[in-house]
Amino acid sequence: MPEPLILPLPDCSDPRLVGGKAAGLGALLRLGFQVPPGICVTTEAVRLAIRAIAFDAEAAWARLVTAGPTDRVQWLHEYQQQMDQLAVPPQVLYELDDALQTLELNWPGSRVNWWAVRSSAIDEDGPRLSLAGTYRSRLGLLREEIASAICTVWASCWTLSALTRACDARLPTMAVLIQPLLAARAAGVAFSCHPVTGEPHVVVVNAVPGLAEPLVNGTVTPDSFLIDVPPAQPAPTVRQCAISEKSAARVVTEQGLVDHALSPSRRAAPSLDEADVLMLAQLVKQVAARLRTDVDVEWAQDETALWLLQARAIAPHSVRTGLSDATSTWSRANFKETMPDLPSPLGLAFLEEFMEHGILRHYHALGCQIPAGTSSFRIVAGRPYINVSLFQSFISQLRGDPRLVTEQMGGEGAPTPHGPAPLPWRKVARAGLLMEAKIRRAAWRAEGWFREMKDMARVPQDADPTLPSPAAVLQQLSAINQRLRERDLTFAIVGGVSQAFMVLGLLLERRLGLEWRAQLNASLQGSGTVISANQIHRLAVLAETARQEPPARAFILAAPWHPQGFRAALAGTTFLTKFDAYLHDYGHRGLAESDVASPRFADIPEYVLGVIRAQLLAPSPHSAEDRAQVTAMKRRAALDDIRQRFGRRRHEWIFFRWWHRRLDRFLALREANRHHLMYFSAAARRLELRLADHFVATGRLNHRDDLFFLLPDEIRLLAEGTGLRSQEWVAQRRAEGDRFARETPPDVIRGLGELTQASADHDAQQPEPKSLGVLLRGLPIGAGVGEGPVRLVLTPADAGTVQRGDVIVTPVIDPGLAPVFGLAAGLVAEMGGVLSHGAIIAREYGLPTVANVPGATHLLRDGDHVIVDGGRGEVRRDERAVRAGT
Repeated sequence: MPEPLILPLPDCSDPRLVGGKAAGLGALLRLGFQVPPGICVTTEAVRLAIRAIAFDAEAAWARLVTAGPTDRVQWLHEYQQQMDQLAVPPQVLYELDDALQTLELNWPGSRVNWWAVRSSAIDEDGPRLSLAGTYRSRLGLLREEIASAICTVWASCWTLSALTRACDARLPTMAVLIQPLLAARAAGVAFSCHPVTGEPHVVVVNAVPGLAEPLVNGTVTPDSFLIDVPPAQPAPTVRQCAISEKSAARVVTEQGLVDHALSPSRRAAPSLDEADVLMLAQLVKQVAARLRTDVDVEWAQDETALWLLQARAIAPHSVRTGLSDATSTWSRANFKETMPDLPSPLGLAFLEEFMEHGILRHYHALGCQIPAGTSSFRIVAGRPYINVSLFQSFISQLRGDPRLVTEQMGGEGAPTPHGPAPLPWRKVARAGLLMEAKIRRAAWRAEGWFREMKDMARVPQDADPTLPSPAAVLQQLSAINQRLRERDLTFAIVGGVSQAFMVLGLLLERRLGLEWRAQLNASLQGSGTVISANQIHRLAVLAETARQEPPARAFILAAPWHPQGFRAALAGTTFLTKFDAYLHDYGHRGLAESDVASPRFADIPEYVLGVIRAQLLAPSPHSAEDRAQVTAMKRRAALDDIRQRFGRRRHEWIFFRWWHRRLDRFLALREANRHHLMYFSAAARRLELRLADHFVATGRLNHRDDLFFLLPDEIRLLAEGTGLRSQEWVAQRRAEGDRFARETPPDVIRGLGELTQASADHDAQQPEPKSLGVLLRGLPIGAGVGEGPVRLVLTPADAGTVQRGDVIVTPVIDPGLAPVFGLAAGLVAEMGGVLSHGAIIAREYGLPTVANVPGATHLLRDGDHVIVDGGRGEVRRDERAVRAGT
């Protein structure tokens, strides 16, 4: 079906067809705001016009982007001459005439004297890039001048200003917005938060008499109003106002646009009276609330109404202030590693509690401050986000390097807002001693604590015929929760890893320069991955057992395959005995395992069988022994190289080896801690499901998994028999979850804004790296360089699309996915818990290399050709080498 050439403004929703400005105004109209009626000449129209003059615009734009300064100016002049030949195609003119006539018939007075023709490029007014003022608009036009003005707007893409501000984007295809020109008595811009300080509960209004064109062009100084709009107080108040001297106003007359001289009394008078200012402030806040982001609004007031002419998201980097939620960078990259994309409400409640008691209280104990109005955790579109800026602030207060935080949490490149001042040195020393004590205590207590967590798994199994009372189950849950609060070692163990990395980095950077991180990572290959390596090995053994045992091989490789009856089909086989032993040891693990709602491998043994089946269908050409030998070889080579770099400084080598062994030890503790924490999570899940069974049996819930849509306090009320609205709460949250599932929020958000689906879709069109000279940088993990086409693996189902030679880009390397990757299985065995968000796997001479790049799953696409330097944590992307057909 061909794309439309003309669309009425209420139907404008796709920025790729109508541009950012028209899509934004269409959204405002659909939300019920006052917007002048209009039509949009879509991007399909300019494509028709360009084809008519046989101009390859895409190739010309690509040539300009890569050209040097001299060639760029010359070629731009050449292309401008070609764009001057553009004419509105006849079929567009025909539809345009009908649309304008319909618009006039619905306009008060049934006649429009003057028109406004405005740009609406696909890269304009987006959440990251507004390009305000870059493209041409024409005001005060007669109807017969509209066609010529459309061509002028189309050609405004091909200016040096537009190229300079958008040279990293694809060709900024232009739609055109046409509206009746309002006879404004005042106009201007307004911001839903302070554009300089970022203060959230204020509105800033700039106003001039007449049309806002002189304000937008910067030729007049506007009146400025600062309005307080506190959330708890419905009536806003003007805090400050600055009235400028104005000599003239641009107004609409019978003769067209005129700069009308103002009388002496009007020159110093406010462009808006106080009542209109307050009404405008409330309107702007309403727009921000409905669009769920702070906005920069263009407005106009005529004799009939207050109109919205434009609303664009305030660019996050334009706000500079101290630390608060409104100025923080938020990332969900680490949470994506262990939780589903859309966690359960109960899982989010447990996560928030863990953040408070397992993380923040330790920073409090070290002396760190949390500024008022700053949270560590928030939920956007049903997804959890961590406040990266707050944790940067903690590191700054302890006089560390806050930039290191972004390597672990995402949000790379975001400036660190000003937070509390660094602690005095005496307090830093106290914090260091306290942290060292925590780290040593963790190393001493870890083994006993791990055994205790494993004992938690001995809660009554689901097969137990007795159904304890809800009060008894809640008491068990409370007991294990309290024990976790008192004994958890996560903060201290992670602190031990970070401390050792920091010390070794300071030492090695002096001797190895920029290569220090790659060499350190190479020297740690295989460290702290005994549990995950054994898990991978056990899966490989199961696959080999199935391959050698005919009944198991026949069942697992059957087509079509129905794994549900595996116990009956495999009864008496060696494979089933080993499979049950695997589930006994690893059945408490699972995909997205930190969410109590996520099933464990013991709950879904068919999934594990599917992993084994995939390995039988596509076996790895490298044995576990081969991979272990390569790992040991790389580790020895890296340590030998580091030893040589120290030369005769034997004392530095001894110092390095002590800290290297300590890092080895705490990497192993970190993995073991994660493994054993999942015993706690699995025990909590089983107890929650026993509660759910009781509630379903007594008619308080409809389904077993409804419980995961309730919060802890609501479950307590339900157990007491007072949660009478439980089924209503579940239904509301299920519906909300369905809505959130259709949204695609980014990994990183700056400020308080949430991206709606429209803006998330627009995000995908934002400027991308164009050449080999542009790097994505992240955390180096595995030494080596690999090259190939990208394959995004976001779910287990995506693993089936992986082909030999692909570069795998995934939010996390999951043990359950690893065997499907073939060669990547060895990488997981080597790196285990080290990997997190944005893992990128390539292959060097048949073996994997890896880098962690925050947001890589958002920045890269299937088929993109990349070169991965795992030792440096760098990814080069080349648009010229893309897999055919993608």
